[in-house]
Amino acid sequence: MGDRATHSFAMRPLASKDIEKLAAWFQDLNDLAMFDRSAPIPVGPEAVEKLWKDDLDSEPPRTSYWYIGEDDDGEPLGICGIRDINYVHGDGTIPLFVAKAARGRGVGMEMGARMLNLAFDNLRLRRVSTFHRVDNKATEVLIKKLGFSHEGVVRQAWFTDGNHIDIALAGILQEEWAAHRDTLPSLATMDGQRHFKATING
Repeated sequence: MGDRATHSFAMRPLASKDIEKLAAWFQDLNDLAMFDRSAPIPVGPEAVEKLWKDDLDSEPPRTSYWYIGEDDDGEPLGICGIRDINYVHGDGTIPLFVAKAARGRGVGMEMGARMLNLAFDNLRLRRVSTFHRVDNKATEVLIKKLGFSHEGVVRQAWFTDGNHIDIALAGILQEEWAAHRDTLPSLATMDGQRHFKATING
């Protein structure tokens, strides 16, 4: 990911109308294999909608929230979310995907930072986790910039293209994010907390 922020950037909850765009993104098998270890082959809109149906239709208290990032023209740039939320233990997992055409523009940083604001400021989680293939260097760089700490490796747990690849685990605590986010220049123009309060309660 590049360091240049996308200033004309907004986020909204993922909706059924976005499914066709997600399916188009996920037709690229190499990209899909980097993002989702549960879908070994490209799938069509109907299958994508089925995968996201429970998340889109669930009632509070929800265990996942999904958002789509857009530019000023409403063109989708990527998706991210918080899933597997456990309100007892105070944790959740952040997945994130940036469309090819939007890479190198700071979109991943913006989406990741807003998800962490949502997790800690609104959902009051204690920690957030994420994971990635060890050969996904772009994600490794991104999560380090977001302040995540490397927490371990799950050996040969991601199968793709005939190979088993290790998975890197990372996490960040609430107080770590509170201290780190003030060091990120792109956050100076973000109103993530107010935005997510509106979308969660609305």
